[in-house]
Amino acid sequence: MSALPRHLFNAFVVLFAVDGLVQLAAVLVEPLLALGMLTRGLMLLSAPLVLLSWVVLARLPWRMVLPVAFVAWQTGGMMPLPAVLLDLTWTGVVGGLAQLALAALLVMPWPGHFPLKDGDLRAGGDVRLGFSAARAAILGLLLVGGVALQVWSMAWSLDHVTDGYVRVDGTGLETGHRACRKDDTTIHLVGAIHIGESSGYDDLLSTVPDGALLLAEGVSDEDGKLGKGFGYGKIAERLGLVPQRGEGDEAGSEGQGRFRVRRADVDVNTFDEQTLKLLRDVGAILGASDPVAAYLESVTQSAAVTEETLEAVMGDVLTKRNAYLLSVIDEVVAEETEIVVPWGAMHLREVGRAVEDRGFTCGEPRYVRMITWATVRTALAKGAQRE
Repeated sequence: MSALPRHLFNAFVVLFAVDGLVQLAAVLVEPLLALGMLTRGLMLLSAPLVLLSWVVLARLPWRMVLPVAFVAWQTGGMMPLPAVLLDLTWTGVVGGLAQLALAALLVMPWPGHFPLKDGDLRAGGDVRLGFSAARAAILGLLLVGGVALQVWSMAWSLDHVTDGYVRVDGTGLETGHRACRKDDTTIHLVGAIHIGESSGYDDLLSTVPDGALLLAEGVSDEDGKLGKGFGYGKIAERLGLVPQRGEGDEAGSEGQGRFRVRRADVDVNTFDEQTLKLLRDVGAILGASDPVAAYLESVTQSAAVTEETLEAVMGDVLTKRNAYLLSVIDEVVAEETEIVVPWGAMHLREVGRAVEDRGFTCGEPRYVRMITWATVRTALAKGAQRE
């Protein structure tokens, strides 16, 4: 019998355990981030080989698949853990501890010991066609189950972190619209997303009352710090969708004078350089011919996002913009009876709570279908045929 199966298992478990230690340490000791990127890159590069080996080599134990699944979960954002903790450091700590716990489980004597010896693995030849076919089928089912679990986790996370302004089901994605009333004034908090179906944006525009003041979202870039390529048009086209109405234009221009528009957002000149760099990286992914490949390259080659970077980004992209929007609301609320705030759903979680703190009572949301999965599937299928 070949010694290859046990060597593969032993080496991969050691790599997985070392990566877990480094990832946990890198959360707490910033200079170790570069080492963490190296070990995680090795894990991502070796994972396909490990899965192929598990299918082909019958003597490899089934638990060889567990660390690959775990790394896939981490690479996919560890959902729903970030939505539960809402803290990068604690998410990283819990993820690192969970990885070490799994590494310990992999070396437990069931059967044998670690490192494995030939006697610890099942008897028989290394390659058996029937065994390989069965494992390939199992791997396919695990992949489908993993994707389904990730989709559910992301759907739950979106609903949780947006206070219900975004929800996802088997048909597509919806955004919520809450009317918040105080005396004779109504503030309409309308969940928005950067890409969606044209019919969805039509529905959102139709809900804007005549004569209302629309406080438009849209960060300006007077000095071109994000570059000319930043935008959602390319990825929207690939998915059979359209960019958010007003992107790059006076938001609400399609209202044809039925309502008034005031931009209530900031310029990127107010952003920290760390935020600008991250946004440029995101823009490069959005504008790439293959966004998935661009994302994976970014994960393996870019510097890890530190707690300091995340604080700067959250401060610039959410906190400061929310504060500016609320200052505009405070400025106009005494003069207006209908104010419409069609902002990104992540903003409306805190904005909605701040509006309620100002004495407004917000009703239950009514939802508008912004994306249907059938549209996305059709567009992706057409794109695959063209390629």
